[in-house]
Amino acid sequence: LVGEDEQALSAPLGGAPKSWLETQYTDCLAMLYVVQGDYDRGLYYAERAVELFVDRWVGMSPLLSTNRKRQLEGVQALVEMEEYARAARPGAAPGSFRRVVADWGRRFPDERMNRLTVWDDVVGNRRFFLDRIADGDRDGALRELCRRQRIAMTLGMAKAALTQSNLGACLRLLQGCVNDTENDRDAETRQVLARMYQAEISTATGVDETLGRVRPLLRSIADLHGDGAAAAMVKAESYRLIGEAVRAHRAGFAGAGDRNGDVADQLRTEAGVDGSAGAAQISAALLEKGFACLRTFAA
Repeated sequence: LVGEDEQALSAPLGGAPKSWLETQYTDCLAMLYVVQGDYDRGLYYAERAVELFVDRWVGMSPLLSTNRKRQLEGVQALVEMEEYARAARPGAAPGSFRRVVADWGRRFPDERMNRLTVWDDVVGNRRFFLDRIADGDRDGALRELCRRQRIAMTLGMAKAALTQSNLGACLRLLQGCVNDTENDRDAETRQVLARMYQAEISTATGVDETLGRVRPLLRSIADLHGDGAAAAMVKAESYRLIGEAVRAHRAGFAGAGDRNGDVADQLRTEAGVDGSAGAAQISAALLEKGFACLRTFAA
C-alpha cells in the first residue's frame, strides 16, 4: 500500500473491507500514513490503536498474566511512532526532534524481560525515524545525535541478546558496532564482545571445541582497551574461564595441541610460560593473571 492513496484503502484487500483493516491492523495503518508523511492521519490511527489496546486489556482476565504481558510489549513501538509523528508534523515546536531522540535514549526495553522480537520492533522503528530526522537536519547537530542513538540502541539490543543467551544475534549486532569507525562506545562494545565469547566457552564440550572457542576470546582480550573496572573484570573473568577450561581438558590437551597448535602456543604466550609447559602450568598461570588484573585495579 505504500505510495497509494486513500482509494487503495477503500478497496477490499483479499475480500476484507476497510473497516476490518481499521479494526485489526490499526497500528499498521498508522505506520503506513506516517511513512507517507500524512502525520495527522497517522496520529488518528495511532490513537485509535491505543484505544483498541485499552479495550482488549480491560477485557482480559487478571489471571492471564502472560497474555497481558504480551499485549503490553507492543505499546512502546506504538507510542514512539506517535512521538515521532507529533514532532514531524508542520507546526511542531522547535527542538521537538531533539527532545524525542533524548527521551528514546533513556527508554529501552528490558534486557531480560522483553523478548528480542520486542527489541527488534522498537529498534527497527527507531532506525527508520532516526534516518528521517538525520536526512532533514541542516546544521548537523541532530545528525550526530541520531548517530549516537543508533549505536546505543544496537549495543543495548546486543546486551539483551547476550542476557537471553542468543549468542548468534548478539554477534551479528556487535559486528555492526565494531565495524563502525565512528563508534564512540567502542570500549564498551568490545567488552560485550568478550563477554559473548566467554559465554561460548562456557557451553563448549570437548578439548577441540574449547580450544576453537578460546581463539576469538584471546583476540577480544587483546582488543580491550581502557583501565576501568569494567575492562579489568572482563579480562579477569576471561582468564579464569580459559584457565579452568584448560585444566578441565588437561588430559586431552597434549593431543589437541597437534590439531590446534596455534591456539596452544597462544595460550602459552598469554600465560607467560615456556613452550614446553603443559596444561597444568598454563592453567595456573592464566588464573594468576586473572587475579593480577583485579589486584592491579584494586590497588
